[in-house]
Amino acid sequence: ILFSPAVRAAEMYRAHVVDWVARLDQIDRNLAQLLEDGTDLYEQSIQAESAIDQILRLSQEVDLTSAPTALVELRQVVTQMSLAYLTAAQTAAAMINAPTVEHRQTAQRSLDEARQALTVVKQSRWLTADDGQIRSNKH
Repeated sequence: ILFSPAVRAAEMYRAHVVDWVARLDQIDRNLAQLLEDGTDLYEQSIQAESAIDQILRLSQEVDLTSAPTALVELRQVVTQMSLAYLTAAQTAAAMINAPTVEHRQTAQRSLDEARQALTVVKQSRWLTADDGQIRSNKH
């Protein structure tokens, strides 16, 4: 099947978003485990640094990947989502460095906010609609 350039661009961007969401699901699980773990400080530091590195790479991909005009709003919420996870990773690292109740609450709150942003992206019509609905709405 041949698609118009606009449909092809939308499909390619959707594929990127699906990949980013899957990667953020994994990062989310790692951050949640990090907040629950009271294990070795060195291991927690390595995990936090890894999470920050992963989300920084993902945020750069989000920033550098152009979206077709029809998906500009989706791009905005994806950008917000990636920044929310960066904040969550940074607050988790701060909690490890100074494990106070306040830092733990801040880290958990940041993770909860990032999860809300992830839910918004997952519920986007661009991701929940099947291919036929998107193509028929584009014409």
